[in-house]
Amino acid sequence: MCLRHEMKEIVKMMSVLAILSLLILLPAGEGGKIFDVYDDSSKWTKTFGGSGTDFCLSVEQTTDGGYVLAGYTYSYGAGKSDVWLVKTDEYGNEEWNRTFGGGGYDSASSVEQTSDGGYIITGYKGSYAAGEEDIWLIKTDSIGNEIWNRTFGNESGDQGYSGKQTPDGGYILTGWLGGNICLIKTSPTGEMEWNKTFEKVLEYGGAAYSLDLIDDDNDGVADDGYIITGSGYPYHGAGRSDVILLKTDEYGNLEWNQSFGGGYHDEGWAVQQTTDGGYAIAGNTGFSWRDPRNHSSDIWLIKTDSQGNMEWNKTFGGKKWDEGYSLSLIHISEPTRLLSISYAVFCLK
Repeated sequence: MCLRHEMKEIVKMMSVLAILSLLILLPAGEGGKIFDVYDDSSKWTKTFGGSGTDFCLSVEQTTDGGYVLAGYTYSYGAGKSDVWLVKTDEYGNEEWNRTFGGGGYDSASSVEQTSDGGYIITGYKGSYAAGEEDIWLIKTDSIGNEIWNRTFGNESGDQGYSGKQTPDGGYILTGWLGGNICLIKTSPTGEMEWNKTFEKVLEYGGAAYSLDLIDDDNDGVADDGYIITGSGYPYHGAGRSDVILLKTDEYGNLEWNQSFGGGYHDEGWAVQQTTDGGYAIAGNTGFSWRDPRNHSSDIWLIKTDSQGNMEWNKTFGGKKWDEGYSLSLIHISEPTRLLSISYAVFCLK
């Protein structure tokens, strides 16, 4: 069973909650001082769901100022769980929602608005899959109607966790394929162009949860390769599972890899390239599935240089479970440093 499945068991009774619950802002130049902790719930909060379990795994602001959410629902749809796509206005009021799936377990892990105003959804399909589950890529129009869908997988349980549109109009997605981190490139219509797995990096397998497109030559086009983070068991790793960071070229060929961790489970849930050419990772550290004395974790923010060498790291949290799931690099105007880069970590506390 993969780590995301274990996570679902813990949160299976939660409903979809669209709220910016905690925003941690860190000045990049100081690498540790908390600039601010901002609770945005005073503006508005919205919930979406029915009588069953409904869970949001991805949210993005859309070009019209609203939001799009993706995850899974047990309340609606055709099967045991279906992919659920919800679109709201800028105040969180629902404009429409769509479900996708069959009679089995289907779920979305990420959603991104595409250049044509539609959406690309990455997740997994348990209905009519080649194995236990298949990686599932769904393309919709601007109001959530399906244009096409593609599945990728073999006889094992395979899952897609993160997908993005590439500069050529195609798509890049990452996740878990045959027990290993995978990277799949498709055409604009979702046909596979190539795929890579990284067995030689990990001793016992792993999963990739997030990727970012890289612009190394600063020409404004992110076509210089991919950066991937997740969790796995690297050779000579420090703990039960470590945060994994992989850098590839534009064809998915591995250029370097790094791992970070201690004696317990550590996971990387989000990664972005920073303006200095390095990388920022948000995730969690310090959880043990087997040790009843350590059923907790802290949010973990890691900053690396362009080769993945750690420059600094910081943890945030209390005595219970805290995790960082999404990362945004934002500009903040300060009296002494105009447009300084800070880090916004959206998290579950």
